[in-house]
Amino acid sequence: MINKYKKYKTRVGHDVTIYEVYTEGEHPVHGAYFFDGAWTLEAWTSDGYTMAGTENENDIFEAEIIDGSLVARLRAEEINEFAAHPEGLLAEAAARIEQLEQALQAMLHAVCSPTGFAAAVRTDSGKAYPWVTLEYAEQMARAALGEKKDG
Repeated sequence: MINKYKKYKTRVGHDVTIYEVYTEGEHPVHGAYFFDGAWTLEAWTSDGYTMAGTENENDIFEAEIIDGSLVARLRAEEINEFAAHPEGLLAEAAARIEQLEQALQAMLHAVCSPTGFAAAVRTDSGKAYPWVTLEYAEQMARAALGEKKDG
């Protein structure tokens, strides 16, 4: 049950203010969440969902202070779901990591390869720009991928 005197965050970490919690209606919790510099009005079910039975990024979780930072507390059913089926969530996480690695490899090639964007700018301009931040980002990307720079 949502309590207007407690702190909440959305599923994606936005701050929430609860204006009122009514005793009746499909969405008895009225409030707003802070996103992109503005407050957006929202209504939730009594257990914090924007739509009953459907997960949404604007669902709310009770937040607690841990080491000075607010952390959203998972709902009991989500913890139970993970405990019952950890292999599914782990497989989903592994697939997402693989997608991110492929995207990082493609971006690294497009920007930092001998035929990439950085080389084209240097060639076309006739100047060897000292892109320290690009070189640092390249090192981090290659380290994350377990690659070494050729040459």
